[in-house]
Amino acid sequence: MPVFGIVKKKQNDTLVDYADYTLEIKADSFDKIGTYKVTYLVTDKNNSNSKSSLRRTVIVEDKEAPRITVNKTTQNYTQTILEGTKIDVPSCSAYDNYDGNLACKVINNYNGNTNPGTYQVEYTATDSSGNSNSFILTIIVKKKNKEIYLNKLNFDLDNNLEVLVLTIDNLLSFMKDNLVKKIIDIEEDFQDKESILENVNIFFEAYRNNLMNILKER
Repeated sequence: MPVFGIVKKKQNDTLVDYADYTLEIKADSFDKIGTYKVTYLVTDKNNSNSKSSLRRTVIVEDKEAPRITVNKTTQNYTQTILEGTKIDVPSCSAYDNYDGNLACKVINNYNGNTNPGTYQVEYTATDSSGNSNSFILTIIVKKKNKEIYLNKLNFDLDNNLEVLVLTIDNLLSFMKDNLVKKIIDIEEDFQDKESILENVNIFFEAYRNNLMNILKER
């Protein structure tokens, strides 16, 4: 009778070689989740009636959780915005080593609150074996610093004052010319038409001069 696990054995000072036995393994492929039986059958090459067998049970399980991806990353991350800023919550996708593509759910969504504070969006996915995974997107809404904003505005004005003056000058000239044209194009003659045109020119010129003086004094 064949003996498992022994290749050579010393018996009565005589070396017995078990190389004359053949080993046959009967088993299904383990590519799916489930329980499988594996049979090891050893047969004496010189005596086919001399056989020995061993059976094992193999259980294939899936212990790996799905992978969740948000904005091309699988790592939790934080997004910071200023109060009053609206954002679109990104969608998610999930992939499992056994099930393939899975549905990804949002179980704790961001309600769009733009008040200062910390908010979380939680995504989750579960495979057919019950393995679950979650992904956390943290949204931090920060309060606007008015002093920083005003300083930045002043900086921008100082560095672009010439452009700003030219833009305002062109805009006022455009408005004045259009208003004057509309008055002139009125077919009916009316009293003080010339006087109105003169006052329009005076008003825009005075307004322009005052504004330019204010800007140039910066």
